Amino acid sequence: MAQLAAFNTMTAIKKKLHGMKQKREEAFDRADQLEQKLIEHRAVSDKVRTSTHSVTVLTAAPPCR
Repeated sequence: MAQLAAFNTMTAIKKKLHGMKQKREEAFDRADQLEQKLIEHRAVSDKVRTSTHSVTVLTAAPPCR
């Protein structure tokens, strides 16, 4: 009877650990996805900032007096 209880306890612990490992892997995968999106968004932001700066420099007129 005690062996069965110990077996059930170990089985429950193993299932819990397996679930935790899966959640950890999913969290790492999600972090990788978000990091990739951040890199992409920064690249787009830099392009927009550069093109906006170029347009501002080209269209800036000297002040009227």
